[in-house]
Amino acid sequence: MKIGKYRIDSMWLSMILGFVFVSLVVPPLWFSVFALLYFAYKSGGIEKNS
Repeated sequence: MKIGKYRIDSMWLSMILGFVFVSLVVPPLWFSVFALLYFAYKSGGIEKNS
């Protein structure tokens, strides 16, 4: 899926969105969302379009 100038792998996108919905109920889990974004970017799950 393309979001702006980034392309996100569908597996990473589903994990991140799942954590976003859970963190609406449990706000301390927002740290986990940011950690998932970081690991997705480092592993190549999020790529910058050229």
